[in-house]
Amino acid sequence: MAHLKLRYKLGWKDRSFLKTFPRKITLLSEKERSVAVQRFIEIFNRESDRIIDAPGQSHLLMCACVLAIYQVLTEKEVDRQTILRELEMAFRKASGNYVKWYVRFMLWISRDKKKFIETSVRRSNRSFGNLFDIVTERTDRQFTSVVKTCGYFDFFQRHQVPELTRIFCAWDALWTEEIHRQNCGIRFNRPTTMAANGQACRFEFYFEGE
Repeated sequence: MAHLKLRYKLGWKDRSFLKTFPRKITLLSEKERSVAVQRFIEIFNRESDRIIDAPGQSHLLMCACVLAIYQVLTEKEVDRQTILRELEMAFRKASGNYVKWYVRFMLWISRDKKKFIETSVRRSNRSFGNLFDIVTERTDRQFTSVVKTCGYFDFFQRHQVPELTRIFCAWDALWTEEIHRQNCGIRFNRPTTMAANGQACRFEFYFEGE
């Protein structure tokens, strides 16, 4: 995208999100969408010095896009709860279908569902890059991923709108709901998140009936 201070080439997921997400916001007029795009470029370019790896660039692109649209809508004097609901729905639609169907398919075909969950979570954690600090805890019947530093939360705190972090938290329901639907002997719980004033985000998986 022109005028963005990118350190890494845009991947297809980034391009797809930046193209799709603003179009899913029904509260924006075409003129307001153009204003949001320009605002997004300005926000991202101010944040670009924080990019230390390719995943970090992707995270900052998404955060800047969400923040830009949020700012345009608040200036339009739309109710904030309405804005948050709209952003959550658009975020899920723009980036979630692949994950939902992938989890559903893999849980269906996996003989060792416990191993699939552990392997997938560890691989996902590694892919988040240096804007996140994530550790794992394991017992025979429980596997927990603990997010100690969250790049999304830090971004929105810097911009004094930490409540926008919940949009990214809500996206997780796309795959956690699939675990529940499959009734596959795995129970998921997320008792704390930074967005809800927790010290960390805990993703707890309990393996039942082994």
